Amino acid sequence: MREGEKEERTQPFSSPEFAPVKLGGGISPQLIAGRKAGKAEKVHLVIRRLLRQRAIQEGKAFLDLGTDSFYPFFQQYSATQQALQALGDYAYTARWYPSSFGLLQLREEAQRFLRTRFNVHIDMEKELMITAGASQAFDALSRTFQGECFLLPDLAISTIHTIAIANGARPLRIPLDPVSGLVNLQEAARLLEREGWPTIRFLYLNYPHNPTGVCATRAFFEEVVAFAKQFQVLVVHNMDSWYQAHVSGISLPNILEVDGAKEVAITLLSFSKEFGLPGLRIALVAGNAEVINALRIHNSEYSVMLPEPCQYAALAALQAFHEDEERRALSRSITEILHFSLEAWKALGWPEASIYPPASGYKYLLAVPPGFQAADGISGAELFDFYVASRAFVKLSTSRAFNEENAKFLRIILMQDMETMQEVFRRLHEINVHYAMPMPAGLLDEYHQTLDGIDLAHL
Repeated sequence: MREGEKEERTQPFSSPEFAPVKLGGGISPQLIAGRKAGKAEKVHLVIRRLLRQRAIQEGKAFLDLGTDSFYPFFQQYSATQQALQALGDYAYTARWYPSSFGLLQLREEAQRFLRTRFNVHIDMEKELMITAGASQAFDALSRTFQGECFLLPDLAISTIHTIAIANGARPLRIPLDPVSGLVNLQEAARLLEREGWPTIRFLYLNYPHNPTGVCATRAFFEEVVAFAKQFQVLVVHNMDSWYQAHVSGISLPNILEVDGAKEVAITLLSFSKEFGLPGLRIALVAGNAEVINALRIHNSEYSVMLPEPCQYAALAALQAFHEDEERRALSRSITEILHFSLEAWKALGWPEASIYPPASGYKYLLAVPPGFQAADGISGAELFDFYVASRAFVKLSTSRAFNEENAKFLRIILMQDMETMQEVFRRLHEINVHYAMPMPAGLLDEYHQTLDGIDLAHL
């Protein structure tokens, strides 16, 4: 072999000018766009992690009222306990690949649950399926359909926003009615007209609403169905809270209760909040048969399979759910924690008009102390949240996680028992938190120093 021949063969693999610019052709710009759209929530999670580590180093408990990850109320709830027991009883099913459609027994029980809970009659073969949590269903929907845009409320969970953008859709925000707190459908129609009637992948609704706790009425859902039929829009009703109410006699309707809703709508019900089982990653999806079939095709083609032990746990939870004294007592205790926290904020100087009690669900909003003003691109809400977390190791969250343009509110999650909630407000009182307090000097610099070394552009 000639000397030059060896060099010629090895050069393409060793010389920089022959190397590809980016592996795989580069990361999808749509994925990067989705990631950037959720930056506020990512910063919240980074600060939570950093300050939690600091709390551990100082030997203190980090009290979280801002990260939707755990609900302690269900530790003794029999339906939750039976679900956990089923995980062990059916662990052997992990030895084979599961179906992407969902267990027959679970779909049968889901069919019964929808009938008894909402008087909604579902064909379990055509109008019902099981998914790996609500977020996976959002992802499947925004991949399966190809409309230019998607409609969502002014405040909506970050997951639906970032996933749909990452899958190539453009968000259109619908303002909330200032009186009812519900999505303003007249404004939605005007928005579509202003945008030149783009194709729409879906209209996302979350009632009871996260983060305001506002409940929809059946009359409102009738208007939604009429709107969807007029403009040929698929409606996705995410009902992650379907039991917990804080107002006596209030109704929590599902959109499928409305005549004709199945022509344009689907609903999602998860096990995370009402059973305290977010780790199962299981949700029921029911409604329009064509949409359900499209989701089934998606999950089959993308091999989205739900571990059967988790499905059997969900089955056990549904079978054990009864609107009995145990569940009513549990609900009352959650409402007591809510009322305690509302009164505690008032004791710290929050005017009643600056507190927004929820009618249902596990979240509510709170006005930001006016002394905390935006600076250097950081909102007053984030700076107050950081102040509380860094001084008291109590973490809240802000409305920017639901819409980066909205920094008006702090969001509080009912995710701690009464004893822990009492400790939260003891700590806030200890560091002199008050609605009329000024923003401490140097807080902005401290905020930046805490995040120093973290590349926020790549969060």
